[in-house]
Amino acid sequence: MSKKITFEHLYYFVIFSLALFVRTLMLGSAPLGAFEAGWAYQAWELARGLTSQVGFRTSYLILTEGTFSLLGSTNALARFWPALAGSLLVWVPFLFRYQLGPKAALIMALGLALDPGLVAVSRLAGGPILAVSFLFLAGGMFWHRKALWAVFLGGMALLSGPATWMGLWGMVVTLGMLRLLAVRWEARSLLGRLSAPVTGQPGRERFSPWGLALPLGMLILLATFFLQHYQGLSAWMSALPAFVGGWWAPSLVPAGRLAAALVVYQPLALVFGLVGGVRGFVRGEKSSQVLLVWFGVTLGLALLYPGRQVYDLAWSLIPLWGLAGMELARSLSAVKAFWVTRTQAAFVFVLCALAWLSFTTLVSAGGSEMGAALQWGIIGATILLAALTTAIVAGEWSWLVARKGVVSGISFALGFYALAAMVGVAYLRPGDPRELWYPGAGGGQAALLQESLGDVGLLESGRQENLEIVVQDGAAVLPWVLRGYAEVHFRESAIMDARPPVIITEEDEASQPWTAAYRGQDFVLKTSPAWDGALPVHWKTWLAFREAPLVKEKSVLWVRWDLFPFVTEEDESAEDEPPLEENLEENLIEPLEEK
Repeated sequence: MSKKITFEHLYYFVIFSLALFVRTLMLGSAPLGAFEAGWAYQAWELARGLTSQVGFRTSYLILTEGTFSLLGSTNALARFWPALAGSLLVWVPFLFRYQLGPKAALIMALGLALDPGLVAVSRLAGGPILAVSFLFLAGGMFWHRKALWAVFLGGMALLSGPATWMGLWGMVVTLGMLRLLAVRWEARSLLGRLSAPVTGQPGRERFSPWGLALPLGMLILLATFFLQHYQGLSAWMSALPAFVGGWWAPSLVPAGRLAAALVVYQPLALVFGLVGGVRGFVRGEKSSQVLLVWFGVTLGLALLYPGRQVYDLAWSLIPLWGLAGMELARSLSAVKAFWVTRTQAAFVFVLCALAWLSFTTLVSAGGSEMGAALQWGIIGATILLAALTTAIVAGEWSWLVARKGVVSGISFALGFYALAAMVGVAYLRPGDPRELWYPGAGGGQAALLQESLGDVGLLESGRQENLEIVVQDGAAVLPWVLRGYAEVHFRESAIMDARPPVIITEEDEASQPWTAAYRGQDFVLKTSPAWDGALPVHWKTWLAFREAPLVKEKSVLWVRWDLFPFVTEEDESAEDEPPLEENLEENLIEPLEEK
């Protein structure tokens, strides 16, 4: 690779900075959900020396444990390394810009930087983005014969959990499909990349036993947490059985939800990627053929895998954006822009905006069948009007001029839609299960519970973290929420004689006799989608406003009466009285949702 800094390098640095900004902005605003809290808590335990157990997502635990040891544990730091790894994905097109074309690679990099799905996965603690980034970057270094970086990044990918095996399996099947389809690419033998020169790039770097000692030694140090936890050397191997076990242990995510997520969140990449892929495959363009087959294989694996999650689509988005970048670069460079193309692009953009506003009006207003038919008629008329103007431009000037105007208008419209979807999933509804890219249950009011516990700690001892807490609740987020408190006891049996200052229980414990001595407040600590199919029943409302029913599971924070400064002597004497059945509701403070 050239060592001279050019404007192209500056463009990639700007795109990388943009990707890092959108992934780290308000990174800790949403509480960790059940999926994230489990991995973040394990990293915190390793940082505090409270456990020696190392999970199969070793890369995440290694990096996050070191960060927690140096800077403390917060929601933002728990998500920092996935955010950084997701930002590094924009350098993958740079490594393959000679195969994609300079303009196509830049468009692909911008798409990877702002893609709603990739941004959502990059803001997920313990998610698969480390495997995706490390594996693709390792492939790029391997392609450029950077042996040390290829081995190190490949090793980090293997330490990143079962998602790595999904990606490797997709690559192997893709190579087999290309062989069956008799598609011969520039690299007939991947091993030949170690000795054959790269066009336009001087210098060679060959594999050697001595040269491998440095990256392998660094991987061993990292895998053992710098010789503190040797279990990390074997923990990564459990990722393969976990991936294989997913073929027999189906998840609750239907295959249709993955297809819906691809259509709803990535329309720009999907439309131009498929058009460009089919066009390139028919014309015999090697890069397009490889990327189209790769996209089809990875998408098929994600749909067929019984243990699927929506974030498995991340493997498909990389080749899809490569195809979209090549098609957009081809279409936008066909002719030079002038007033006709700009006018047509603006007109198509306005028509697309009008169609979307008509759809949202149709959803929000409801109304009579005549009103709905009128709105659908407006949507159909905008489509016909766009087709009519395209035909006029093609007849008066040329098809290339008309195509550039249409492609420019549609790409801007779909680009604004993708940007709005990214803002929604990252900032407006972070950690909300109504966004399809978020796995498992959301954290709900975990942050509010933590704040309330801090207030109780100040009342009880003058220090927020100096508080004894007894937990009779199996909510997955509680260990992470309560990590900073000195005395936390997790129990399964009911409280009988002891009266700790604070008790956290499930909502159905409200009728227990001991609650007479406490005052309680409920908190939603788990939110899950209330639909089983690909989309909610009222899918139009969800598509327009992301409104859908949720299943909310509550926990109750019980605080002993004597900790409240306003408790009277009569209240204290009433602590030992058993609660009456008709007065049980008085033991609960009014829930927040009803205030």
